[in-house]
Amino acid sequence: MTKEQIIFWTVRLAWLLASIVLIITFKVHRPRSLANAPGRESSLTLALAGGIFLLYIVAQIMVFTFITHLCPPQGEPGKMLNTSATMAITGTALVCCTLLIMRQTMVGGEAGGLKKWGISLTSLPKGITLGILGWFIIIPWMLLISDLIARLLKSYGLELTTHSTLIALREPMPLPTKIIIILTAAIAAPIVEELLFRGVIQTALIQRFFGLSLGATGLRSSQTRAAPNTASPPSTPIILDYESVPLTPSRHSPSPAQRWIAILLTSFLFAAIHGMIDQFLVLFTLSLALGYIYERTGNLWAPISLHATFNTITLTAWLLSPPHVTQ
Repeated sequence: MTKEQIIFWTVRLAWLLASIVLIITFKVHRPRSLANAPGRESSLTLALAGGIFLLYIVAQIMVFTFITHLCPPQGEPGKMLNTSATMAITGTALVCCTLLIMRQTMVGGEAGGLKKWGISLTSLPKGITLGILGWFIIIPWMLLISDLIARLLKSYGLELTTHSTLIALREPMPLPTKIIIILTAAIAAPIVEELLFRGVIQTALIQRFFGLSLGATGLRSSQTRAAPNTASPPSTPIILDYESVPLTPSRHSPSPAQRWIAILLTSFLFAAIHGMIDQFLVLFTLSLALGYIYERTGNLWAPISLHATFNTITLTAWLLSPPHVTQ
């Protein structure tokens, strides 16, 4: 091994060990680490969540087809520009509609509705911190899984596929086009996807798939529990403690098993919708972290920040790497 390779693998090993230490420190490895996380008391149904998801997919196909017809793409950069424009149009519509639905379906109506979902300006700084921390913890495991898959594919004479966005960024294109593509991938996509997958789908799975029922008198469920202690938190809480958000008197807390099943199902859909079969386990692992950090903290900015950090650093590393490097 060369000196550079020794340094590279030493850093990788140290990073993995640091990740393990943080996992143990924050008790992520414990099955009941989600036991005290608060529930999101929403009337959001699986049918409504599924409708939002299907409508978004159909809208993307229709808008992309329309834009392509108006502006026939020239090579990969043209295709990615059309894709970015599609994301901008459908993503903006999805964000607006989803935020309105989330606000209206939260128990208690509009009063503090979005805050109960973990979306507020006051929770943004903590969400960014959590997202960066989550990225630091999960990346070594994603790299390890990616390496193992790459070695397996190499034994069959195959290589890992590269995302179409990364391929397009290798092509000559005007600077404004490159900036639009980068901003779409680094900022717009994480916001849209986290609102859809974590905010809507994962929440709906927890709320409805596991027997929670909302009526005129409030929440009724076998999982309904006494309200947690409302005493002031310690002066130096662990950073992963969940958000202190206002809840109605009829509180509920789905079991850790129920939360994990919802996270697993959402992660399966998240990885599958990206259409990269050989990268499925890598994306699935990322999604597990995104789902977990949302359930653990109750702060939707956290998965958005983690996702945005992952995309931004991936794009940066790709743009700074030599053209012959494909992974």
